[in-house]
Amino acid sequence: MSIVWVLLTIAAVTVEGQPQPACDSVGDGSPVCSCGTGRISCKDADLTDVPTDIPPDTDTLELSGNSITFPRLAHLELRSNKLASLPTGIFDNLPRLEGLQLDNNTLESLEDPDIFKDLQNLRVLDLQENNLKSLPSGIFSESNLERLKFLSLHYNALTEIENGTFDNLPSVEYIYMQYNPLKKVGCGMVPTKDMSPFLETFTISCTCDLEPLFDCPEFAWLGYKTLCLSPIWIWRTPLNYTSPDRWGCGGSGSNHTDWFVLAILLFLSSLFISA
Repeated sequence: MSIVWVLLTIAAVTVEGQPQPACDSVGDGSPVCSCGTGRISCKDADLTDVPTDIPPDTDTLELSGNSITFPRLAHLELRSNKLASLPTGIFDNLPRLEGLQLDNNTLESLEDPDIFKDLQNLRVLDLQENNLKSLPSGIFSESNLERLKFLSLHYNALTEIENGTFDNLPSVEYIYMQYNPLKKVGCGMVPTKDMSPFLETFTISCTCDLEPLFDCPEFAWLGYKTLCLSPIWIWRTPLNYTSPDRWGCGGSGSNHTDWFVLAILLFLSSLFISA
């Protein structure tokens, strides 16, 4: 079943009035949609509410070109639904939405850069545990997310964060980015103090690919707000309290990982012997 159907099934409970039947399978009204096997098209049907009588085997429901709104919907949970894509405009007309959970799905990309546009009351956006490989330019910075406080993107497959990706989020407090295989980073990855004065923490996995951040002009701010959650020996250490040589990035720190693993093995061996 598609995300459109899931969304509207949840949202329909907030719509007032008497919606019209979609396919009229029981003969209690005039259908307003074109109904086929698995696909229902209610395009340009002058609808103001979600139609009723949608067959349970529907996998595609088209509602574009209507005037449907969900004025009271504040929280939408779509986690763990095996969602592979988000149709354009799927979150339009949700003026009071505060929480959007999209975690633990199979999203590989967010093709529409305006997918979250004008969700001005959104406070929590959870995209963790998907398979996102990239983010469209401006998807957060140009979406008028003025009240967003929590943005979760950890446990994805992101290899690059463009400078300015998290700009224009004036209320953001926490951005979770750990356990992404980042290879390309820039000084504009973390929003500046002027952009996001309430930023508390930007979590990340600290690897050798982050070395360029130490030369950033704003490192005093960036380093203090960026928190390493891996490797384990610098867990929850701010970036400006550590250095790449502690991560095993060549030089004197190249054998750090080996010594750490050896220590664990010796500890486990002692437990086994004593048992």
